[in-house]
Amino acid sequence: MLILFALAALVVAPGMMRGRLFPRPTPYVATMQYAVERLRAGELPRWNPHEQFGQPVARDGRSALWYPATLLHLVLPQGLAWHAIAILHLWLAGCGAWMLAGRYGLEPVPRLMSGAAYMLCGMSVLGLESAQANVLVWLPWAALAVERLSERVTATRILLASLVLTVQFLGGDLFASGALVITCALALLIRAFWIGPKRWLAAIIAAGLALVIAVAASAVQWLPVVWPWRATPLAALAGLPRLWPWGMQPFLHDATAPALFGTIPAALAVIAVMSGRRPRAVVLWAGIGVTLTVAIVALHVWDHALPATLPPPHVLTVGVCLAVAILAGFGIETIVALAAETAARLRGKLLLVAAAIGVMAVVVTTAFIGTGEDAGSTESIVHAARLLVAAAMVCAAALVVRSHELPQWRSRGWPWIVLACVELLAFALPATRGVTIRSLADAGDVASFFRSRREPGRFIEASGRLPVAFATWQTLEDAGGAGRGSPRHEAWSTAALASGGRNGSDVLRVANVRYLVADTDAPAPPPPWRAAHRSGPLTIYADAEPLPRAWVAPEGRRVASPGLALEPLASTQPVDPRRVALLDDAGVDPVDRALIARRPDYWSKPVDEATTGAAAYASPSPEEVVVRLPLGEGGWLVVSDAFASGWRATIDGRREPLIAAFGAFRAVQIPPGAAEARFRYAPPEWQYALLTSAAGAGVMLLLLAWSLLRPRQQSTEPPW
Repeated sequence: MLILFALAALVVAPGMMRGRLFPRPTPYVATMQYAVERLRAGELPRWNPHEQFGQPVARDGRSALWYPATLLHLVLPQGLAWHAIAILHLWLAGCGAWMLAGRYGLEPVPRLMSGAAYMLCGMSVLGLESAQANVLVWLPWAALAVERLSERVTATRILLASLVLTVQFLGGDLFASGALVITCALALLIRAFWIGPKRWLAAIIAAGLALVIAVAASAVQWLPVVWPWRATPLAALAGLPRLWPWGMQPFLHDATAPALFGTIPAALAVIAVMSGRRPRAVVLWAGIGVTLTVAIVALHVWDHALPATLPPPHVLTVGVCLAVAILAGFGIETIVALAAETAARLRGKLLLVAAAIGVMAVVVTTAFIGTGEDAGSTESIVHAARLLVAAAMVCAAALVVRSHELPQWRSRGWPWIVLACVELLAFALPATRGVTIRSLADAGDVASFFRSRREPGRFIEASGRLPVAFATWQTLEDAGGAGRGSPRHEAWSTAALASGGRNGSDVLRVANVRYLVADTDAPAPPPPWRAAHRSGPLTIYADAEPLPRAWVAPEGRRVASPGLALEPLASTQPVDPRRVALLDDAGVDPVDRALIARRPDYWSKPVDEATTGAAAYASPSPEEVVVRLPLGEGGWLVVSDAFASGWRATIDGRREPLIAAFGAFRAVQIPPGAAEARFRYAPPEWQYALLTSAAGAGVMLLLLAWSLLRPRQQSTEPPW
């Protein structure tokens, strides 16, 4: 295990160098940094106001507030905490595979191969900057818990399985959790062929019970994420590919990505499968690997036939990586036991495979150099170079096999581990070096400019040069943001992108967008935009007259759908948003809808059209907004913050219906003489989530008490 820890520290070492930032400000890293700062201030972060007019913090793939590693963020400096968590995750992944391989009777050296192969695989390394690392690290531990349940069902083993599943559900990535559960379910199904129907049925019931307990105990993480689905579950499932871009990570198809599972582990896995020695564990993990591979290919074919209809299947690759890692351990055990004649035949086959791979790499490289294509050929040449590395590894493997032909040079498998680690580290280290702080200089200059301005307002980026989740990372306010937003925000983004000139600016103005970040080389936007600052390749344009963050419009006009609320702003005869608020009631809270139903004249109630005016906007906390109203005015208060489930509005202490304005923002009817409007974010799902998690934790305590009071029984049957 010390060797595994040293390898984990070596992977993270490049990112710990001075002048580098690791992990990079990915959406997950930026959101967790924002959440941790609020936790340190004694606040529970539920709303993030820095992107897309505001969005819930509990968004899958973006935060993991209840994950145990959050404690390290609270007690350690941010940089040190991320490095420590990355090392801990890699080490736990390796130790889990090491323990799982030991469960099948492997010796320490083959177990080390399994641990190193899984720890350094592409899924583990590339996931360090996302919430997937919080989940995938627990896959071998979950598989081990399922193996123990299939051997014998006890309260202690159900409790341990529940704990492992609970921790991975708290990791904050439901896609990765789904891949973990699918892999463990496959292991349990395949084991049905040799453990007998009674034991298998008992294991199924126990594993199902552990899963139910884990789902309940981790409700504080996942329930706020899926709660908005309750109204339209079928539409929510259909929108999964749009709502979860994080399921695309890690991007293993990139030319500079870490090795998926390495040439040496893959070769050892094939040797284990093709050898005459076929223990049940080899059949088990070969079946898991083949089944998941077929599923991934089928899902890819489906996705190409019907694009954006299924969630991306890339995360299922983690089960294949673990299968290859376990089989690699059996491969070392097989090779060490080979006779000299058999080893000679294997060496000849490896040399032929290496030659074929080398010829393929040379042909591909020559073909692309000859085409002279610039953009596509460079990446393809890098892929061809990786083939050469694979060929070199297979040649080295053949030389290692040569040592098994000579009794005086026989080893216990250490050369194989060295080769595998060299190859995997060669591809893993570049992926964990982070980003140079110097390369973020332009982003820092842009942030400094925004903070120095006295005029408040949001910005929107059209360059693509700023880091993702830049606003959350720098505590600014971006009208755009990382990933896809809600359908309302997407409708606004589409209208802002499709419109141009003054009308397009009106779409931006209702969102309180004052600044536009664009490439210096790009054509300058039309008036009212004026260049205000230049930072390297970026130019910041300013609009001197955006609408305020909150204002009172004397007239409200109801539209049929959120999409229609933006069309008049971009038409040839635009509506003046200062005087007319375009309103819709799609997705309104049931309590607010009941209040509207009790007021027959709610939409047609006459209001004072004499004046319009700005309102004094203040936000004591991200979950609360207070607006001081101009006395004597009635009308519709529009606040250019996101209209979302969980927000409640009160006027002078009395609840009022909260509806949507201009498709994406909040609006509330203001009676004459009103002095203050207050908006609070209090989603009811948090209370239900806490109660459900408390119930799950209570069941775990009962299992613990039962396991402590009940006398232990030792199993006399070996697991394999």
